[in-house]
Amino acid sequence: RGHVELKGCAVDGGAAAATQACFDAHPLIFVQDLLYNAPPDPRYPERLYLHPNNGEAGGPSNPEVPAGGGMPFRAAYRLPAGLAGERVLLQWHYVTGNTCEAAGYGGYPFPRGWRGGNLLPCGG
Repeated sequence: RGHVELKGCAVDGGAAAATQACFDAHPLIFVQDLLYNAPPDPRYPERLYLHPNNGEAGGPSNPEVPAGGGMPFRAAYRLPAGLAGERVLLQWHYVTGNTCEAAGYGGYPFPRGWRGGNLLPCGG
């Protein structure tokens, strides 16, 4: 659960350092969830909303599944206008939706069965 946001920063020639301001100026636009069909959110076009764990993610919290058997995600994004170069770094930002709900979750048309529990807003 939760969502992912991707941002990009061109660092052509290695002369320019990637700064947070550069990433913040170039959020990628989510186009399509290729595995779970989560629809784009016109209010937050940079967000890919994540399907709840389908039981395939392994690790200490789920010893039933072998480690490394994590849940796959595949999505299409569009680069924003003005972001181009031979070397573009991507920044991945994951916001969990397991313990609270981020702003905007209440108005998003989650597919059936994706939204669980009565979680409080994050940061409140």
